[in-house]
Amino acid sequence: MNTNKLAAAASLLLLSTLARAEAPATAPAELPTKIEMDNPAIHYIGRFDLHDPKTPACSWPGTGIETKFTGTAVNLMWRAGDKDRLQVVIDGKAKTVLVGHKGQELYNVATGLSAGEHTLQLVKRVEATCGISRFGGLQLDAGATVSPVASRPHNIEVIGDSISCGYGNEGASKAEHFSPDTENAYMTYWAIAARQLDADASCIAWSGKLMYPKNTIGELYDRTLPTNANSQWDFSKSAPDVVVITLGTNDWNRKGMTDTAAWVKGYGEFIDRVRTHYPKAVLYLAKSPMLNGKGYETVAKCLDEVIANRAAAGDTQVHLLDFKTQDAKDGIGSDWHPSVKTHEKMAKVMTDAIAKDLGWTVKE
Repeated sequence: MNTNKLAAAASLLLLSTLARAEAPATAPAELPTKIEMDNPAIHYIGRFDLHDPKTPACSWPGTGIETKFTGTAVNLMWRAGDKDRLQVVIDGKAKTVLVGHKGQELYNVATGLSAGEHTLQLVKRVEATCGISRFGGLQLDAGATVSPVASRPHNIEVIGDSISCGYGNEGASKAEHFSPDTENAYMTYWAIAARQLDADASCIAWSGKLMYPKNTIGELYDRTLPTNANSQWDFSKSAPDVVVITLGTNDWNRKGMTDTAAWVKGYGEFIDRVRTHYPKAVLYLAKSPMLNGKGYETVAKCLDEVIANRAAAGDTQVHLLDFKTQDAKDGIGSDWHPSVKTHEKMAKVMTDAIAKDLGWTVKE
């Protein structure tokens, strides 16, 4: 798919996400057909705590649910805090945004749809610091049914920091600070690329996290719900074909960070952890678009060394993802974070690399 087509498709999705639909202070009218969350027609996107299958919980950015349903309207039973946000996607098009209200449990997702079958995605736009989402089921028109979406041929896992969360990607300028209203995981580089590559994708990312040595994403990597140390993910549930690691911004923006040898060693040890779970996955180590000058050059050299070390040890399935430093002409999001336009460019780099290396088809 050429650059213009990818950018146009992503831009259309962005325009649709800008229509905010804050849930009303009072709950909508109930719909008669109840669909429980343990219905096999509901597909889970990313890591979910399923200890209570009737009320599954998630908090990593980009997690959510999807299904097909018949009828003209759908409600959602959803327990969330005031900072939580869900992107509503109907028939592949981003629509409104659900805004969480503490104490409210029933939300209208869509109404006035054409009769017939529709696809539904509900995607957590915000990161775990904005709270845990608990889904309690769907409500549909009388006689409506649900059915599963078609399974996708590929699976991607992304590990990162605020960039991968979508921090500030809808922010108007670098002068803005964090707001859940301008963080949109649905329009991150990896989410756009996954849609183009027809892949399931999950994201393990948290703003401010490092690769090494402390305050690292590795400290949370094994968790289903990152704020709960007892919530441990069962890695046998998924085996991604591709793992993308986008870290380094917070490491090399720190004053006094000079020990490249220790950082390279720490990165290699984290890859060892990933390999214990996913021995066959192809790994991509990405440069940071938020770094420039010496910091960018340092990370580039370090990643080359990590990849060379892996190859020397016999692991030849580790590659570089060459994200460029963000261009001010493409806009800068909140607190200097990449804009949606920059995420689109990053998605093109990721899509092209995976399609070339693995032969995956890119959707037109």
